Amino acid sequence: MKSLQVEHFPSLPSTNTYLKEQAQLLPKNKISVVHVDEQSHGRGQFQRNWLSPKGNLYFSYAFFIPRLPKNFPLLSIVASTIIAESIDNYGVKLNIHWPNDLYAGGGKCGGILCESLAVREEQLVIIGLGLNLNYSFEQEKNLNASSFFDLTQEKVDIQKIFKKIIKALQKNIPIFFSEGFAPFANKFEQIFSPGKKLYNFNTKNGTLQASILKVTPEGHFVVENKKNEEITIKSFPLSSV
Repeated sequence: MKSLQVEHFPSLPSTNTYLKEQAQLLPKNKISVVHVDEQSHGRGQFQRNWLSPKGNLYFSYAFFIPRLPKNFPLLSIVASTIIAESIDNYGVKLNIHWPNDLYAGGGKCGGILCESLAVREEQLVIIGLGLNLNYSFEQEKNLNASSFFDLTQEKVDIQKIFKKIIKALQKNIPIFFSEGFAPFANKFEQIFSPGKKLYNFNTKNGTLQASILKVTPEGHFVVENKKNEEITIKSFPLSSV
């Protein structure tokens, strides 16, 4: 197991961006972790902004691997599964919304952004997390966001949760890269909320628009098309409709 190199800053524009900018200086034999009290330009998937005020947890977890596996796009749901399972004793039930959102109490409670960057003939993998903990969104109903505090009316120890999640990632992420999605399939299915959102899939007959029902242990997608037919597809979703 690789050791950790942890840095803390009161504020950064984005922890993922910081690690990408520092990529040439990061040690190859360690896991680099950067966490902050707030982000001024937090990022979500597709370059969406992520509101990142004080009182929540924001960090990025980065490491080097020789090359990206074919199933790399599944890393976001694996990381989501690991994180949700590691903090399931705080009275908040987290559900995964494809591909990288954590929901609780009907609102978005967290988001994960996985990125990669070629550095010195290797791949730098970055897992970024924003998790709403002690900040209240009660006065910001338009955001459709929730936090642990909003749902329990109790504040949590951010550092304790941070350490629990890092420990879980450190233990389980190597399993994904050595064994694939199968070890995480059952737990993912328990906390995945399928929904009816449509995604574009490449098939031998062209592009298929379908909603995701589940992911098999082999990493294939069981989807439902517009005719309400269930189909298993090996390709990853290209984009949302």
